[in-house]
Amino acid sequence: NNVSDEDLILLSRQKTGNFNYFTAFLFLTLVFYFFLSALSLFRNRNRPKESNYYKTRINLALMVALIMTLITLAAVSVLFVYRRNNANLRYSMSDKINALQTLIEARCRYATDYTAFNTQEAAAVLEDISSTMKSDITLYTTGGKEFRSTTPEVFDRMLLGTRMNQKAFENIIYKNRRYYIGREDVGSRPTYFLYAPIFNGQGKMIAIMGAPYTDESFDFKSEAVRHSLTVFTVFMILLLLARFITERAVDKMFKPLSEMGRKMNEASIDNLEYIVYERDDEVSSLVRAYNLMVHDLYDSTRQLTQTERDKAWATMARMVAHEIKNPLTPIKLQIQRLIRMKKNGNPAWAERFDEVSEEVLRQIDILSDTANEFSTLAKLYSEEPVEIELDKLLKEEVDLFDCRENIKFEYRGLEGAKVSAQEETVENGQEPFQGRILVSLRRSGKEGFYDIVFEDNGPGVSDENRSKLFTPNFTTKNNGTGLGLAICRTIVEKCNGEISYSKSFSLKGACFTVRFPRMD
Repeated sequence: NNVSDEDLILLSRQKTGNFNYFTAFLFLTLVFYFFLSALSLFRNRNRPKESNYYKTRINLALMVALIMTLITLAAVSVLFVYRRNNANLRYSMSDKINALQTLIEARCRYATDYTAFNTQEAAAVLEDISSTMKSDITLYTTGGKEFRSTTPEVFDRMLLGTRMNQKAFENIIYKNRRYYIGREDVGSRPTYFLYAPIFNGQGKMIAIMGAPYTDESFDFKSEAVRHSLTVFTVFMILLLLARFITERAVDKMFKPLSEMGRKMNEASIDNLEYIVYERDDEVSSLVRAYNLMVHDLYDSTRQLTQTERDKAWATMARMVAHEIKNPLTPIKLQIQRLIRMKKNGNPAWAERFDEVSEEVLRQIDILSDTANEFSTLAKLYSEEPVEIELDKLLKEEVDLFDCRENIKFEYRGLEGAKVSAQEETVENGQEPFQGRILVSLRRSGKEGFYDIVFEDNGPGVSDENRSKLFTPNFTTKNNGTGLGLAICRTIVEKCNGEISYSKSFSLKGACFTVRFPRMD
């Protein structure tokens, strides 16, 4: 701004370096990152999370250790910079007060006391030194009272008192210090003041000099703030980098354990998997123990399966022999009796022939039914599951059996219910009892399943027989084979379903629940 032909006013500011812009960018990036992290935690706080107790604790311990280390390093670094800047400041102020003291003493070697500064020549000397050193100068008597200043207006306006600072007076007069540096308030602004004694050529103290330190060419406080922000930004970046590295390291360390847990959760008797882990560390012993357990369990399962298979075949053979032997014994006895009557010429053998024939035919029917039951049981291992519309199938079955006057059927369906199951109808010749039967199709309380509930108002199953309900060859009927519920359970379990018995709450009788997985 051109004020006149000889005067020009320039307004400028210190140029900001590229490093400061880079530091500010990193700082704002960190602030934005932490904001997004907090927002993500707020949104995900209600979501179910996988339990990672040990991983979380290890990561937390590492992060706390890193944070404490970084905080300590940052505090030490900032403290070092502060002390260095403070030392540089005091060094600069001591140089300035020594230079002022030297210049003034060089001009007053022959002065005898402070009155020598009251002349116009002395005043011009002070102004010249003040202009050269770019600093205001105030002179005090050896008693500490102001008598000459290049800026008398600060005393006229009572911004400073006419008495010098008492600590400065004490250090210079009584402690014989070469100079004293202290902070004083000029109005409402704190300022460093420099004090030093003035000696003449004979070494006599003739006055005390005071000067404010107003050199603002270097802002130590701003540098300390910038340094602190730089250290904080760099350390936060290192902290995030360390967090990423530690999380990857901990995840890699826990990977075999997580893989072991996953395989153990997904494992079944027929699907046991080994864990491949080639490193030799603390986890490798656990992996080897797990693989050894899988190997032993596989061998034990194979042996147990073979033993159970042999036992099942032996049990089946006994059942077949028992079911065949029971009808053959009365057939043999009746025929032998008929032969004896004919040999003896007993005329009643003809009449007895009809009775024996009926008994033989009845026993043959029993054998035929038994053969059909075992044939059905054998077919269970070869039938493939098909898609079945449960609602439609149950309606057809209810309509098929709802033809008796002494039994009332009620069906409560669920449209669109489909399952994958074996389509097999088993009739065991049970006689219906009088009463009420309720068939319900509904969504199961177990996720992903349908429940088919059969209830009646009969006496139900006695407590002593509940544990035997689904056991082969168990029956409470005189002519039953005891295979009906066993076959039913085998069919359901082969389709990944369940069947159970309980007491009916609504009809107070028996309640069978068949549970099939849904086809979504």
